[in-house]
Amino acid sequence: MAADSERLRILKMIEEGKISAEEGAKLLEALQESAGEPEPAVPLFHHRNEGARIVKIRVTDGDTGKVKVNLSFPFAVVDFLQGFIPRKEKEKLQEQGVDLDTLIAGVRSGQVGKVLDYEDEEEGHRIEVSVE
Repeated sequence: MAADSERLRILKMIEEGKISAEEGAKLLEALQESAGEPEPAVPLFHHRNEGARIVKIRVTDGDTGKVKVNLSFPFAVVDFLQGFIPRKEKEKLQEQGVDLDTLIAGVRSGQVGKVLDYEDEEEGHRIEVSVE
């Protein structure tokens, strides 16, 4: 389907840094509207003109406080990106009491602000996820 290939192109441009997450979100929304597609049955994280739209992930070194990862992206790509998290890391989070599926469901229901503040003592990293 042409719309699917266009969505993938937009996501690839975000991944490559050619456009910002905000620009990508606008393009994805415009693509959906131009295709005449109905609103998704499950909201992509927010209600129109309400709630959060951008997910921010920050990973800092526990010893130095230096930022190692600083990402921002539209929530619409969370399901896609979730597939890139290694199973080992998902299991590690689960052992620490962090259930990604529950976390994402909470954000879809409208939760905003910091949704995860996790310290990986073994690796010496602090992971923060917030939604705006």
